[in-house]
Amino acid sequence: MAEVEEILAGLEQDEVDIDRLGEQVARAVELIHVCREKLERTDREVRDLVAGLQAPVAEDRGEARGNDDDDEDDNDDEDGEA
Repeated sequence: MAEVEEILAGLEQDEVDIDRLGEQVARAVELIHVCREKLERTDREVRDLVAGLQAPVAEDRGEARGNDDDDEDDNDDEDGEA
């Protein structure tokens, strides 16, 4: 990212080296593509992590309810016997 900023700063100067202009623009484009790929990969990773967090929460809630139901059934049996 710092390299892209450096290239942009050079391009904003009044005296731009025309011989290097094409090289600098090509390098900036290459760096921008790399940054976009990293952002897209990170976005996918974050979405996967968040999705992974949400799935167990739903399962845990179901298990907790299942356990509570089992406890209630056990209590009902004990109450029925007493």
